[in-house]
Amino acid sequence: MEIPGASQIGSLGNQGYAGPCCDDHTYDFVLWALDVATLTDAVGRSSAQLRLTVLPAHRVAMTNPVKMRISR
Repeated sequence: MEIPGASQIGSLGNQGYAGPCCDDHTYDFVLWALDVATLTDAVGRSSAQLRLTVLPAHRVAMTNPVKMRISR
């Protein structure tokens, strides 16, 4: 069962996470601690919009980026 507020519109225009794209791409993963159980103001927003507006408004703490590189 999906957790309410857990999926957003991704960079491909679809809801949810599409996974890593291709070889030779580097991704930054950041863990956010928030002051709310659900993001009620996240509906219809892209991941980029959430990162720039919604998450900072509810941030308690966050990690430094952890880099992941896709290569074969």
